[in-house]
Amino acid sequence: MNFNFRLIDNEKDIQKLINFISGQSLNYNGYNDWVQRIIEELHSSYKQSILAFSYGVLVASLIYQNHKEFSRIRELKNLRVDIKVQGRYVSQFMIKQAEIMDRKNYDAVMCDIRSDRKGIIKLFESMGYERLIEIPLYQKDVPDTVLIKRFRTTPSGILTPIKRKI
Repeated sequence: MNFNFRLIDNEKDIQKLINFISGQSLNYNGYNDWVQRIIEELHSSYKQSILAFSYGVLVASLIYQNHKEFSRIRELKNLRVDIKVQGRYVSQFMIKQAEIMDRKNYDAVMCDIRSDRKGIIKLFESMGYERLIEIPLYQKDVPDTVLIKRFRTTPSGILTPIKRKI
């Protein structure tokens, strides 16, 4: 496999991303409306995205932003990986990049995942994310799991996970 990871660079990248995620709604209620709303947020750089290409074809993306209510929290909004490249650690690489980019500007990373997506939840837990709450966020009958990975800044400026007290 030949992978190339990068941030959105131009209008063509935004269009490729929109086309890529539009075809992968996973039956989320209102997903197509959300896709239309993020176009402007991508143009304004409020939302960012890490793109993964293989042989020039977009095969994965991770959209993230600063949390709307908590300025020191980065929020992962949408992770999509083409089935042809699943299992090759593409997700883990993109998540790790989102965690370390501009890391001095935030103290934690959050995401929400539909609770029936057990494999994705386990992936995030294996990367140090903890379950915060299970609550319906987008559909009243479908619970979502909110996960968080907390960090603190050490004197050297390196972010390290905060250990839970037992």
